[in-house]
Amino acid sequence: MFLGNYESQDPSGKDEELKQEIVNRYPAWKRVKTEVVYLPSTGGEGGGALDMTYIQRAMAMLAADRPNILILDDATFDWIGQQQGLKNLEPFVKSAGLPLDDIRLKRIKNTENGEEWITGVDITDTKFATDLPIHSRKMIIGVFGEGEDKNKSTDFVEFLVGQMTAK
Repeated sequence: MFLGNYESQDPSGKDEELKQEIVNRYPAWKRVKTEVVYLPSTGGEGGGALDMTYIQRAMAMLAADRPNILILDDATFDWIGQQQGLKNLEPFVKSAGLPLDDIRLKRIKNTENGEEWITGVDITDTKFATDLPIHSRKMIIGVFGEGEDKNKSTDFVEFLVGQMTAK
């Protein structure tokens, strides 16, 4: 699910080209389900406040669809991170070889234990994200799923982080 200040380039709203490009760029998946949920912020480049009407719609869609992967902009990452729904990606970042002090890693403080967790990775400049058929400025990936779906999601994150570490 793309959640944030994103706009589909498909006037039909079916996003078939986006789905096909995702499969082409990550062939481990044979098919994908995508949803582009527009959640604009009132701020400038760095985010800003989110509109309550759009937040309510986004919350309803998250509850109904339970996506495994979220691709977010900065403002939406900050909002979702407060909800404690994103999974800790540190083990997968480590295994892919990205230094833990990389500025593309996004952290949220876990309210249960006070630790900072890596819950997002800025993939904006990866080969995968470049020129996807969607209007965006920033793409931060986070994992939202559980069980086997979570494993497929974290494999995808490792793939993307691997692109970031490849020379």
